Amino acid sequence: MAARLAQGRQPADSRQERQSWYRFRLDGGFSGPEFDARHPGLLGESMDGSVATSSDTGKKRFADLVRLHAQKAKFITREQEIKLLEEGLNRYDMSLADSRNIVRGVADEMSVTLERDVDSAATAILRGFASKHRNKIRKGQFEQAVAFYRLQAENALSETEIRRRVKAIMENHDWKPKRAGLLVRSRRWYRSIKLD
Repeated sequence: MAARLAQGRQPADSRQERQSWYRFRLDGGFSGPEFDARHPGLLGESMDGSVATSSDTGKKRFADLVRLHAQKAKFITREQEIKLLEEGLNRYDMSLADSRNIVRGVADEMSVTLERDVDSAATAILRGFASKHRNKIRKGQFEQAVAFYRLQAENALSETEIRRRVKAIMENHDWKPKRAGLLVRSRRWYRSIKLD
């Protein structure tokens, strides 16, 4: 490298190589030297330098709406997510896939938990417990799943609502509760949770 500098050449990671890396677009192409002079995202320009269309503006506005909703609560229930997706479809004329991707992206960006993610993780936990005991869940294991759900929901749901949701997951997968108790073993701990 010292020899290159002495000869007046730039090192291997020269400015030109760095510029070519910056010109690289997400779709795998280069946009050319005019891309270097522009700053993507300014004045409605996209990463490839084109002017933003109304759908791009709609996506940005929808993302702002989701961010606003995410600032209110750190947990988005399935019903709230469906309302947001309907807004994206109806008001901002977006596809379901685009709406869902924006909701997911904003949730990741702002560390917001989606109920469907918590449900799938709690299902995986309960599936692990059920596979060890012939599709039966012990009371302590049920309580562990409830504690996990409570932690992920960040106090957005009441204790009875969390228990109801974990029971619904068990019911959907035909997992049965195991009897519990010191003297008289029963499933009363499970039957006392109402799904209504």
